[in-house]
Amino acid sequence: MKKSFNDTDPFAFEEKPFDLRGFLYKYLFRYWYLYILFVALAGTGAWLYLRYSTPVYEVKGTLLIKSNQSTTGSGASEELILQDLGLMGGDKNVSNEIQILKSRTLMEQVVQELGLNIRIFSEGRVKTTEIYKSKAPFQFLQAELDSASYGKRYFLQIVDEQNFQWGRKLDAMETHRFGDVLITESGNFIINRTEKQFSKATPYIIRFQEPESMAKSYASKLRIKTVGDWSSVLELSMQDEVPDRAADAINKLTEVYNEAAIEDKNKVSKNTLDFIDDRLELLTQELTEVETDVEAYKRRNQITTNAGAEVNLLYSELSRIDEQLTSLMIQEQVLDAVEDYISDDANLDKPIPFSSGIDNSALSSLITSYNQMLVERDRLRRSATANNPILQEAEAQVSSMRVTVLQSLRNIIREVQANISALKTQKQQAQSGITTVPRKERELLEIQRQRAIKEQLYLYLLQKREETALSMAVTVANSRVIDRAQQSSNKPVKPQPPTIYGLAFVLGLGVPAGLIVLRVLLDDTVRTEDDLKNQIDTPILGGVAIKRGEEQIIVRKGSRSAVAEMFRLLRTNLQFVDSEATGAKAILITSSMSGEGKSFITANLGMAFALSQKKVVLLGCDLRKPKLGRYLGAESGSKGITNYLIGEATLDDVLQPTDHDPNLFYISSGPIPPNPSELLINHRMDELMEALKSDFNLILIDTPPVGLVADALLLNKYISSALFVVRMGRTKKGMLKVIEEISRQEKLNRVSVVMNGLLRKKGYGYGYGYGYSYGYGYGYYEEDKNGGILNRLFKRR
Repeated sequence: MKKSFNDTDPFAFEEKPFDLRGFLYKYLFRYWYLYILFVALAGTGAWLYLRYSTPVYEVKGTLLIKSNQSTTGSGASEELILQDLGLMGGDKNVSNEIQILKSRTLMEQVVQELGLNIRIFSEGRVKTTEIYKSKAPFQFLQAELDSASYGKRYFLQIVDEQNFQWGRKLDAMETHRFGDVLITESGNFIINRTEKQFSKATPYIIRFQEPESMAKSYASKLRIKTVGDWSSVLELSMQDEVPDRAADAINKLTEVYNEAAIEDKNKVSKNTLDFIDDRLELLTQELTEVETDVEAYKRRNQITTNAGAEVNLLYSELSRIDEQLTSLMIQEQVLDAVEDYISDDANLDKPIPFSSGIDNSALSSLITSYNQMLVERDRLRRSATANNPILQEAEAQVSSMRVTVLQSLRNIIREVQANISALKTQKQQAQSGITTVPRKERELLEIQRQRAIKEQLYLYLLQKREETALSMAVTVANSRVIDRAQQSSNKPVKPQPPTIYGLAFVLGLGVPAGLIVLRVLLDDTVRTEDDLKNQIDTPILGGVAIKRGEEQIIVRKGSRSAVAEMFRLLRTNLQFVDSEATGAKAILITSSMSGEGKSFITANLGMAFALSQKKVVLLGCDLRKPKLGRYLGAESGSKGITNYLIGEATLDDVLQPTDHDPNLFYISSGPIPPNPSELLINHRMDELMEALKSDFNLILIDTPPVGLVADALLLNKYISSALFVVRMGRTKKGMLKVIEEISRQEKLNRVSVVMNGLLRKKGYGYGYGYGYSYGYGYGYYEEDKNGGILNRLFKRR
């Protein structure tokens, strides 16, 4: 609501109601055609966008991440209790598994296995559509692409069931057979026909993309979120133009992820198998050599097969010691091998093998924990950078645990070696008591004992090898697929027609509204009466609508046009302004700049006063850019004020009657002088004004703009009032300060404002609050020549 001063009480404000009708006309009704045009254009653009844009579909699948946590006995762990109370999140490994699923390494493997870097397009008249391999009439097999082919475009056109054409350009293609090895600059591959239908006239476009860039693209499209707050069920979704391709990508990703998880779990077993195979190969050679030695010794000394039975009875005690010694020696060899493996820098990133073969539960537990930490660290390396604090912490833990394992291993080796030394002492004592055993049988016994040790170690390694292979066979993945990925809906997720059309409608209304508001904000000219009232306190006498046609004199005897009536109203208001003045009145008419209609207002206002039986003279004091004489029909080169002021003519020579009314006379400006300001302060100007005031009732003085020159201010002593012309859409708002300053400092007497160039508003009037509107007065006014716009419209009906 705007406030204005109350005329009866200067300290009271009265509310000025918001002009909703004027606001709607200014920003909406006046430019209705713009809104219709932009809405139509936006709607057409939306239709074209929906018609030719490629729809994007969404594919979803669910995956269960198996928890590593377990409970023992009847109680629950502290961590599980905190989870149940809502004080702690779910399995901390779920977030790690999400990052691993999003890793570029896994997605590159998916792209390679599915061949997603080979894209097939079908070119249409307007739109090029991508065809997935499951729906293409051909497929690529054994593709070995060269990196130089990435990003290039190739054409393939099927000739018949056995042949096709291939090339970089449609007019330079070579014919090949399906199933043959195609050797090209882009690589070597085989193209086979599928059962899908094809068109001979349709050229297919083949694009070979770089696998890494495709992997990055699909990794960025992949969205993973948990189902529920503390759930370990993951929802994998992807949006793609080809839903079958997205579904295959997600399903293959889960397969690759599970294979990688199983491979990580089997790293320890694989290293153990490699270690056992190496040891078995060595033991096989040693055992073969021992068997050969036994056979050669018996043949050389002619010892029968059963000769050792009696010797074994004699050496039963020694055999018991040997059995214990053999077990400890096996332990020592295993421990030495493990120590060598750990100490080798080449094995820093490899799990420690043979942890289950160590007869020490504490050490086996340490090695198992170390291997698990190493596997988790390797998985973090795939999805985290070197600066990741979690990865750095895992690296530190692995290094610390490796040192702990090595120290514990060396302590156990020293303990085993001490036990071996003790048993060897007992063995020497037992051997020293045997003196009756023949030398040949004793030597044979030594050889057989060595063979027994090798056999036991060989059988032991075979057993561990089978156990390790069995553990690898039963290894399960970290996850389980609940629902395979498939298209969630037949409708595309984007673009969505309601959203696009709604956005187009908003843009269709918003763009013209924004342009109109921007135009209003950037427009620094006076447009409405409110623009005047908000910046000046100078009274506004009235307004004149914009004229039609080339004729300059609108006011005539018997004229009933709205513009003529506006001049009559302006004449009445001017009489109220000068009601206290006696005798002849002189009114100065000026403006802030050229082209605002001073001469037009002067001529028609003079005609309005002449029709009221007043004797009026129009004085053309605009000596710089005169127009008044041309409006009144003065001949070029005729004498005027300039001639009078320089003494070349008398008043009778320059005073001329008009053809419009016998009471209307005028004095034109005459030739343009070099010193107009000096002429206006000439003493002959005083004589001229005295003479005119004695012969005429009203003098209307047309002057130059006060915003440019000071000529008008020099005439203030001759006038009773001044009329300032403000042209709608032309006068700058900054020039209103000039009007206000002239009025406040009384540089001109009784300054008033008249608005020129008011726009006609159908159904709302001229925009000036004096009742001149087509909407409120149709039939009362009539337009010149044709009898009025609304009258003509109704006559046509």
